[in-house]
Amino acid sequence: MNLAIRGIDANLGPRNADSFRADLHPDLKADFILANPPFNMSDWGGENLRQEPTLKNIARELVSHVRKIVTIDWTLRESAQAQIRVLVRRILRKYDYPPDKQEKATQTVLEQAKLLCGDWAEAS
Repeated sequence: MNLAIRGIDANLGPRNADSFRADLHPDLKADFILANPPFNMSDWGGENLRQEPTLKNIARELVSHVRKIVTIDWTLRESAQAQIRVLVRRILRKYDYPPDKQEKATQTVLEQAKLLCGDWAEAS
């Protein structure tokens, strides 16, 4: 709607869709995107993202690799944390994760690993 109001012509695809659930431009690589987030919508479909194949693959690969690195004292060793940060960034790039979101995602993975590392280290 915003594009139409401003008289901007764009290829939005053959039907209404969103890039989370039905990407109409899967091969498009863009320098910039315009997005209207689902403000004030409690039922925008975020729960469906849990089933999104790419996100599931990223999560599986991250867990598999991070579990191999963590030891009981990994949170005290900067070298272990650096190794995890490098690993996370490499996996995110592999899946074309947005570069501007990679730092936040890396921090989130480290925080989650700290919460789960006791179980992981004991299972090793």
